[in-house]
Amino acid sequence: MIDHLEFSNDLPPISVFRQHLPKIVEALGFRYATPPTASPGPLATALPVGIAALVETSPGAASDALYLQLLGSLVPADASRLRERLYERSLLIARQLPADQPTTRRLLARAYQGLHMRPAALIALRPGQAGAGSAAPTMAMDLPDAEERA
Repeated sequence: MIDHLEFSNDLPPISVFRQHLPKIVEALGFRYATPPTASPGPLATALPVGIAALVETSPGAASDALYLQLLGSLVPADASRLRERLYERSLLIARQLPADQPTTRRLLARAYQGLHMRPAALIALRPGQAGAGSAAPTMAMDLPDAEERA
């Protein structure tokens, strides 16, 4: 079963795994239970005053995912694995949030983008799906076009 799973740029391995997880678990002889959905809580509307403020309060899962992405964007260029780990953790948190929320779609797209999975990020922001917002056109264009519009 696992030998025949196919993935691509549009459907990265993590998405294929999540899609087939119930079948994989059942093939191993276990009963699959749908993971609980986390409450997103309020999303922070302003950046924290400082890095120390990130650990002082945690208003909810959505803000936790956002803060991990913020930290990931601040990691020095020579610590790429640390940056990936922060975006991976953000992705795991965002996957637990209600899928129909616009905030969830944006957090997923940013996490995929931070993991250099641009096609998956674009799919997360696909028009007609919750969360298709202002980041989608910027991610869909080339860097020179994005800089020109900025």
